Amino acid sequence: MDNSEDSMHKAIQPLTLIDGTNAFSSVGVMVDSLHPGPTLMVTGDSSAVQEVYDRITALPSIAHLRGRLAMVFIDRLGSDSTLPPSVSERVGHIDDSLFLPSLPQNATAPEAQTRAKVEDYWTILAKMSGLGMISGRGVSSRRIAAFSPELRA
Repeated sequence: MDNSEDSMHKAIQPLTLIDGTNAFSSVGVMVDSLHPGPTLMVTGDSSAVQEVYDRITALPSIAHLRGRLAMVFIDRLGSDSTLPPSVSERVGHIDDSLFLPSLPQNATAPEAQTRAKVEDYWTILAKMSGLGMISGRGVSSRRIAAFSPELRA
């Protein structure tokens, strides 16, 4: 493993909370590139966010990321869905954010679920490109339009 891969693995961190019984629970994941740049916060249902996160961190070019990508599982934050201060401090200043709307599993065809996850992935890459976090070759800024409600119906 070369140094860039090693440093990238060290920069991938879970975002956790500790409860009253000293048990940790995962509320998200963060990729901190250790290179200066903006912070993008992505929130959504844990299953959708985790799947997109797995795809993004599998990209070979993620080692060249500038800034931070924080991905928060909104369904694990509790009833008020606010970011706890301990997690907020770790993430730091947020320059931009995206919300991944969830599709009801039982009311949507599997093809629509798959299409939405692909669009989520490309939309996050487009937002990262627009913020200067990645070079963006092959990423269209028009992908951000993927969150329009009519595309998710």
